[in-house]
Amino acid sequence: MTAKRGYSPRIGASNTVFLSVRLPQGAAQLITTYASLTGQSRNQLVIGLLEVGLVAYLKAENAFLEAISSLNSRVP
Repeated sequence: MTAKRGYSPRIGASNTVFLSVRLPQGAAQLITTYASLTGQSRNQLVIGLLEVGLVAYLKAENAFLEAISSLNSRVP
């Protein structure tokens, strides 16, 4: 699932970040199918998946850092 932009985005024009993603063919087909069934664009769907993954990662990281902190506070 890759596409070439026919234009070059202006750097600093907004808070938008452009990210090119190359997915395996199977994953790209699943995203395309799900997007067409739900009426979302593939971009919207991928953004949602990235956001959910980022939230899960940050929660796990916070739990890990809290565990390390609690272990450090026990060591004399």
